[in-house]
Amino acid sequence: MPRRARPYMIGRYGMGTLSCLKSRDGMFILFNAMKIAQHSETGAWLMLEDGWTITPCGTNAIQVQLNNSDGVVVSLHRG
Repeated sequence: MPRRARPYMIGRYGMGTLSCLKSRDGMFILFNAMKIAQHSETGAWLMLEDGWTITPCGTNAIQVQLNNSDGVVVSLHRG
């Protein structure tokens, strides 16, 4: 039986938790277990929920924003 992919915490945003999920379906950013963005094959981030913005910052970091707030920069590295 194949192992199920599990998200890992990458940071906090307000009162919620940001996580990254890497599965055979792709890489997703989650906020409180809700998928908000998917990394496309072209390297762009596709927003899955309204109001969210993901901006690449350097090699392995992203800025996550909701409704043009200041947002937070988090690393995509595990651990």
